[in-house]
Parts: sequence; structure tokens; C-alpha cells
Amino acid sequence: MVSMTRRAWLGMSMATGIGFASPALAMHQLIPPPGQWKLRRSIARELADGAFITIVREWRVAFQPDPLSAGGLQLQGEEIAVEVDAPPALAPFAELERGRTVSGLFPIRLSPSGLILTTGALSACDQVAKAVALAESAFAQRGASQVRREQLRQYMVQIQSQAQPLLETLPPDLLHPAGGTIETVQPVNLPGGETGEFRLEYWARSQADCGWLDEAQRLITTTIGGSTRVSRETWALLPI
Repeated sequence: MVSMTRRAWLGMSMATGIGFASPALAMHQLIPPPGQWKLRRSIARELADGAFITIVREWRVAFQPDPLSAGGLQLQGEEIAVEVDAPPALAPFAELERGRTVSGLFPIRLSPSGLILTTGALSACDQVAKAVALAESAFAQRGASQVRREQLRQYMVQIQSQAQPLLETLPPDLLHPAGGTIETVQPVNLPGGETGEFRLEYWARSQADCGWLDEAQRLITTTIGGSTRVSRETWALLPI
């Protein structure tokens, strides 16, 4: 189980601005949405040639009182659908990903103000990581500047691996957004004096009538010189 201590949450919030609830949000107990809902997550990873690997997963979810926290809530869920879109050359990886089930994310425990306290594991997909590395390697073999392309491929994989943990932890205010847009930039030093960076942009929008999640997005842009890759994650809470 992934647990976020108050100190760790405050540290991340101070660094990124993500997760601070408004005073109004903290002063009243939330009313859980009744019945069952559909939680959707889409991740799109850009490849070297501009193509994308896109994975969409959906879970049937329901809000329940949290027996471990007075006034808190618990989100239970089970996976009901997965779609994978990838270039034909990566079909074997796409098929493996279609066969993978991600239900260990639940339960998600929420505080009385709607902040995520703990979740199950939201592990990165090893098959997608391998597919991205394979696509980068194939791209490195093209053109006259093969040595340079291979160097950039290695650097890009290195930076993307550093940014990947950002997509493995849910923003604390994901399910009951605090509002606003957050943007952070982190430079990365690479061998040989090469430099790069990854930029994180995050926003979340509430449903107008209840304050619960409508849609949220995290965008990670990885850059080395003139070479850029984008990873885009979106979440949505939909009625069934």
C-alpha cells in the first residue's frame, strides 16, 4: 500500500503547489456521489518519430464510508476495460499490456476534505517502458547521424525514467480538485556536459454541481536540445 505521510504531502505540496485544499473545502464534510461511477485514466507516451503509445483504462468505482477514518471516504473499484493503441511494430507489447489488469490501485482512502491519504499500487507499465526503449532504438538506427541519435536516445530514456515516478503517485486533490494550474520545471545534468529538463504541468477541474472530479491532466515534457517527448495523463470521473 502506498501511504503519503503529512510531512511528505506538505513537502510535495510546497514544491509543486499540488494538493492544497481551499479553506472552504476543509471546513465541511464531503457528500459522496451516490451509486456507481466510472473512473477513466488515459496515458499517451510520445515516441521518437512522433507516434504515440496510448493506454486507456476504466474502473467501475463507488464511494463508501472509510471505517478507518471518522468522516473519511473510501473509493473501491474494479477494472472493466482497457484499450491500447500503438504502432504496428509494437503490437506484441500492446497485446501484453491488454492482458494486464490494474486493480491494485484500490481502495483509495480520502480525508474528510477529499484529499487522497493512501492508495494501492499504481505501478508503471514495464511493457510500455520496454516498447518506448525499443522504438527509440529503432529511431536511432535511421539517418547518417547514427551515433548522435543513439546518444540522444540514451539520454532521453534516462530523463524519462526520472520523470516516470511522477505518474505513479496520484495528486492528493485528484478526486476533489482544489482548482488552479501547477507548472514546475526540473533541469537534468547528463554526461558529457549535455543538459536537459522535464516540465510538469497539472490541472484539475471539478464537476460544477458537486465539486468532485470532472477531468484532470498531467503533462510531462522531456527535452534535450531540440529533441522533445511528451507524456500525457488524463483522469475523468464519469456516471455509469
